[in-house]
Amino acid sequence: MKAENYLEGARSLKFKIDMIEADRRDILDAMTAIRSTSDYSDRVQTSPQGDGLERRVIKYMERLERLDNSLERKAYALAIRRHNIRQKVGRMKEGQCRRFIVDYYLECKDWDQIFREYAIEPDYHIKRRAIREFEKLEKEEGTAGKNIH
Repeated sequence: MKAENYLEGARSLKFKIDMIEADRRDILDAMTAIRSTSDYSDRVQTSPQGDGLERRVIKYMERLERLDNSLERKAYALAIRRHNIRQKVGRMKEGQCRRFIVDYYLECKDWDQIFREYAIEPDYHIKRRAIREFEKLEKEEGTAGKNIH
């Protein structure tokens, strides 16, 4: 099902971005710990290769740079995909299916949170209905298969 894969891709990108941001915070925390537990500012460079502390800081900075590059690429891809989904969802008829796509795929809410907010009994068929409505809209607009990959 192309539409479901496309929608899941947006949710997956959001998850990956959250993981990169968590990795980034961990590295920054480690660098802060190095800075607070060392007397780095008072050190005098005695070796052309630098000391172990300096090498660790450089390694952390290189990791941060790689994470930032990955974060930038994924955030851009997510922004494009979310924009496309919002455009299509905006043309769906008002109702639970439309709201579900926004809440589940764009806002990345979990099932329990969605059912609490909707104040309904758990209905796990809502996902299938929402995807069918999304696909139906694509077919009506003649865009089935376009902008899905």
